[in-house]
Amino acid sequence: CAALYEHTLDRTAEVGLEQYEVSSFANQGKRCRHNLGYWGGDPYFAFGPGASRFVDGIRETNHSSTMYYLKQLELGQSPVADFERLDPRSAAAERLAIGLRRNVGVDKETFLGATGSAVEDLLGDFRTTMLENRLATDDGAVLRLTRQGMMMCDRVSVEILDRL
Repeated sequence: CAALYEHTLDRTAEVGLEQYEVSSFANQGKRCRHNLGYWGGDPYFAFGPGASRFVDGIRETNHSSTMYYLKQLELGQSPVADFERLDPRSAAAERLAIGLRRNVGVDKETFLGATGSAVEDLLGDFRTTMLENRLATDDGAVLRLTRQGMMMCDRVSVEILDRL
């Protein structure tokens, strides 16, 4: 899998596509704005069966059955199947895990302002582990996954979320 991923990174670069997230590539200026917002921690709305939204720290997912969804609306009832309110620390950890998927990494000052949590506080000793194993770089302002870290992004994310 790692060899195929590296081949993909090399080949997409050769044809002029820029990688801007672990698994996203685009022509210059053609990045997916929806996904950029999602990875940046912006709120997102969605409507329809199975749709998910995240607004004001609340994640909701509608019922996936079209018939049930429509019936709920006809009855004047909510079509929401799942509801979750994230506490501030969980929301910050999730934002960090998702934000590290981007090639630009996570700007630590912006992150602190948006979440009230410092990247270092959320990561604890895992930050040192990431740096020592060359999974990430930290120039003092931005924590960013390396190419090797991008290959292990899912594992890194699980570790960040498990620290809660």
